[in-house]
Parts: sequence; structure tokens; C-alpha cells
Amino acid sequence: MQNQSRKVALILDLCRAHYININLTNVEPFYLPPNTTSKTQPLDAGIINSMKCNNKKRLIHKLLLSYETKIEFKLTLLDALNDIKLAWDDVKQETVFNCFNHCWEIKLVNPENDA
Repeated sequence: MQNQSRKVALILDLCRAHYININLTNVEPFYLPPNTTSKTQPLDAGIINSMKCNNKKRLIHKLLLSYETKIEFKLTLLDALNDIKLAWDDVKQETVFNCFNHCWEIKLVNPENDA
């Protein structure tokens, strides 16, 4: 990029880990205004929340089942990872489409509705 005299805009949110404290000759960092992440990033607009709710439902169900059967509740790391995978699988495709459409103000076509 430097040899070609090209410049790039790097758009970042205000997360402390994204702060750039070095001089980048051909990269210009631009920081989003505060409280805009949920308006510009579909995952923050509801997709992550949906997955977390699915995971909490799964965990509460396991806790209640453990309580009712009087079997000690144990959760291994592998169990937790499998539950997260299942919670992600339970996120509705409609939720993903709605969050992208909301943030980017574009009309994505849901393949399930066209079939």
C-alpha cells in the first residue's frame, strides 16, 4: 500500500482493545461515535442476545431436570461448548435477516420465504 501511495480507512468501535497507539502511514483509523454499535453491527443488534437467551433456556431446563430427579447437576466444559453450539443452532434465520436489515437498511431476501 505504501509503495502504491494507497490509503485505507479502518473503522473501529470504541472498545479499548481497538485503540491504536502507533503511527500507521497508510491506515487512517476512524472511531464510531459512542452507543452506535447496536445500530451498525448486526450481531450486537440482537443475534448474540438471541443465542444467549437460547443458552440460558437450555441451562435452566437442565437445572430444573436435575432438581426434579434429585441428580447432582454437573456441567463440564465440553457440555457448555455443546450447549453453546446448540443454542446457536436454535437462532432463527429470521432473526439474523432482521438484524442485518435493521442495521444496514438493505433488503436481504430470505431463501426460506422464496422456496
